[in-house]
Amino acid sequence: MFTTYICNKSNFSGIFPNHVKFSIIKPIYKKGNKMNPTHYRPISLLTSFSKVFEKALCVRLTEYFNTNKLLVGNQFGFRKGIATEDAFFKLTNEILNALNNKDSW
Repeated sequence: MFTTYICNKSNFSGIFPNHVKFSIIKPIYKKGNKMNPTHYRPISLLTSFSKVFEKALCVRLTEYFNTNKLLVGNQFGFRKGIATEDAFFKLTNEILNALNNKDSW
């Protein structure tokens, strides 16, 4: 209940509470010489609240964008039910249509 209150208050005010802006940065080894700092990548470990808030905000924004049809038809990434294959199919289809109609690009 308290988490819901904070999430809603943050959404409506546009302010993320400072006391939950906390993460622990851990270096994760990639490859190569372990003594070379450039062979590590930083990973941020966030609080549980931050993860819940991020997920709730993502769900709300996605629902809002989809309901109001705010995403363009060429937006294929990060959308439910749409994959890279769809982008490839659309591009291939447009190329074939242009060739059949002898349109210039």
